[in-house]
Amino acid sequence: MPVFLHKKTIRFAQLLRRLSPGKMPTNENGAPSESEVVRLLRSGDLTFAPFRVAVLSSPERGPVRPDYVLELEWGDRRRRFAVEYKRLSTPKQLEEAIQQAKRNAVGDLLPMVMVPYLRPSALARLVETETSGIDLSGNGFVTVPGEWFVYKTGERNKYPARAPIKAVYAGKSSLVGRVFLLCAQFESVTQVRDEIERRGVVLSLGTVSKVLRALEDDLVIQRKPTIRAIQPDLLIEKLADNFREPVTSRVVTGRVESRDTFLARAFENARRQSVNLVGRSLEVYTTLPESQVTLYTTSAESVLQDTMFEETPRFSNVSVIETADELVYFDARLSDGYRWISPVQLYLQLVNGGKREQEIATQLRVLIEATPADVR
Repeated sequence: MPVFLHKKTIRFAQLLRRLSPGKMPTNENGAPSESEVVRLLRSGDLTFAPFRVAVLSSPERGPVRPDYVLELEWGDRRRRFAVEYKRLSTPKQLEEAIQQAKRNAVGDLLPMVMVPYLRPSALARLVETETSGIDLSGNGFVTVPGEWFVYKTGERNKYPARAPIKAVYAGKSSLVGRVFLLCAQFESVTQVRDEIERRGVVLSLGTVSKVLRALEDDLVIQRKPTIRAIQPDLLIEKLADNFREPVTSRVVTGRVESRDTFLARAFENARRQSVNLVGRSLEVYTTLPESQVTLYTTSAESVLQDTMFEETPRFSNVSVIETADELVYFDARLSDGYRWISPVQLYLQLVNGGKREQEIATQLRVLIEATPADVR
């Protein structure tokens, strides 16, 4: 008798027993190899409740051939799945696996993918494409139209990547992503590296290349025929989610009588002494007035010399923040003769602030997206 579960979420027993990476051959991301997964399936060490699972030999003939064929049995029903296995769980790898599984699903075979970990967004993609998938961490989705609809999520990733660069949306690595908000496309990795350097920060070619691969795996950029962002909205969200305020060594607050006189002297001091100095101002990028002056510098003492600055916490209208964080000075813009933090840096600060700052960030984001890439 067929079992029909109409778009319901089923909480069932643990899908896959926890594997011990130390007892099996694994790749650089800690996930078992394809041959090891097959061995575990055949030995019964990998289970997928409520199904009885058997691994069958791949077909020897035909234009396509899956990595292996799984037979799932539930009650009196058996269905066979053409499985495409990937040892990485990136969005790009998942998308490739889905497409390959569908090509392999010939005859009575149904498409299925298997990866180390399926996050909720990945499971949603499987549901959207009507492709079954299970992971090695306890999550999965099995569908047979009109018969089975089984869905499980919530288990942690037991095989997190151990790649050299993890936080590609934070720290100096994030500059690779940021540059795609400033330029429409690039012809080479070297061109990406050179553009980052032109805007004030030096990164090695190897670092840029590794970050680009990670961005491509996340389906944020594409690298052929040219290197360009394909999901700029997703890129901005990831940069915002991973943003951290710069580490500061000193914060000085006080008052000045004349903002213009103070800025002129402070920036002249920075120029003479080769000190990094940028300001933060809403007025540079928006129509909103701002009475408070905020400066970032590598030497507060040098900048404040002979500026008639009175250090005091009472009724202050100037904050001088001492930091060596290169991200603050990256892509600084010239306005009225002074250097200001980039609109992207300002946006990331605002969107991670309070309610009013987030509202201003929304306006600034519209401005950033409306500006042609070749003049950003």
